[in-house]
Amino acid sequence: MAGILDTAKTVYRENVVAGDATSGEHEPVKSAIIALWGQIVAALTTLGLAAAFENVVLYETVSARDADTSQADGTLGIVWLDAPDNGISVWDGADWVDTGLVVPGDLAADIAAVDARVDAVETDVADLVAGT
Repeated sequence: MAGILDTAKTVYRENVVAGDATSGEHEPVKSAIIALWGQIVAALTTLGLAAAFENVVLYETVSARDADTSQADGTLGIVWLDAPDNGISVWDGADWVDTGLVVPGDLAADIAAVDARVDAVETDVADLVAGT
C-alpha cells in the first residue's frame, strides 16, 4: 500500500500528467479523495486502537525495531530517532509494515527529552535504593 503522503501527492498533483506542465491543470477526482481519506482513517484507527490498549513500542532506530520480532500482531512500532526514517509501522506477525505515518521532528525531540528525563529518574531511584 502506498504511503498516505504518496497518495496525497498523486491525488492533488498539479498537472494531469504528473510533472508535465503542458498537460493541463489536474482536478482531483472525488473517488481518489475518498480513498485517500480511507487510508487516513485506517491509519488513525490503527494508531488509536494500539494506543488505547497500550500496544505501542518506541524504537530509537529502524534496526532496533526490525530486530524485535517478539511483538503481538497489531503492535505499533514507532521509530523516533532515526531521521529520515522516523515513522510508525505495525507488526503483522512476520514483518513490520509501514503505515505511511511519519513522526514529526518536534515529536521526536519531545520523545528524546522525556527519554532523557526517565533515564535520570531511573538513575536517581537506583542511587536511592543503593543508599548512595
